[in-house]
Amino acid sequence: MLGEIVLRFTLPKRMFYRIDISGTHGNYKLSDDPKLIYVPVPDTGDFNSYGHRGPAYSFEKSGKKRIIAMGDSVVAGLDIDVDQRFTDVLDNKLDGPYEVINLGVCGYSLLQEFEYFKLLGEKFSPDYVLWFITFNDMRLHSGEIVNFNEKLKKTPAGSFYQAYYRTRIGLERFLLSFHTYKLLKYFFSAGSLKVFRNFEEQISLDETDHVLKQLKIMSGERNFRFVFIFLPVLTDAYAAEINALKNLLRENNIPVLNFEDAFTTGGDSQSAEAYFLPKDACHFSVEGHRAFADILYRNRAQWGL
Repeated sequence: MLGEIVLRFTLPKRMFYRIDISGTHGNYKLSDDPKLIYVPVPDTGDFNSYGHRGPAYSFEKSGKKRIIAMGDSVVAGLDIDVDQRFTDVLDNKLDGPYEVINLGVCGYSLLQEFEYFKLLGEKFSPDYVLWFITFNDMRLHSGEIVNFNEKLKKTPAGSFYQAYYRTRIGLERFLLSFHTYKLLKYFFSAGSLKVFRNFEEQISLDETDHVLKQLKIMSGERNFRFVFIFLPVLTDAYAAEINALKNLLRENNIPVLNFEDAFTTGGDSQSAEAYFLPKDACHFSVEGHRAFADILYRNRAQWGL
């Protein structure tokens, strides 16, 4: 017991989670939260002091209504300058009493986005939370996870991470909550490592339903409104999983805006491709960000403004 108490106050978390990788916008490091898996490293690349792209707003509100944007690399603005992202264009359009804070993280699934909102988003005391969904958000479909796996394969204590991230219930999960056990397992782990999370691992409907119910509770306690917004895409991949998410949203009476076909309705696929990066089915081009900001602005009454 004495050893556990001492370790909790003296052993830095980075003892176990010191593995990091370089990403498109900055660096990422393993998280001690097995649901979150990895987080951006503050003050690296384009990342500000909080670990996301864009201005570093104070947690203390300035008097303006705050709109938090949650999502993956589409929201983070893959290969797009910060001020060209649809969130930043929308911020300029709204002006006056509103400010939009973009907390998109490359590669995040819906489950990771929820954990990241609890870790950081809540601290900004949002008035509105816009949850942007693209076609693969029900999967751990992340190049970052692949890169972490490659590093872990070369790590002598790699089996520690396999146990930590893959064990969700039972005695092992209980024991891993103790620093003493964690320290011993870290130093005595060895052997081959396949992956600590599968690249194509699907988020279960039970996990998703739990996230949605927790989000509803949080919105009531923290007094913010939220809506799920389905982003325009040029693919029907994972359609069954996205439809299952829509059904869960409906069952939980959560407001939804569906703009999946916003760039193709009334046009053709060739013209729609101009709104996306070359050979890309979901990441917007500069024109796509501008067009989607216009869509959000025109429909602002539907998501709360």
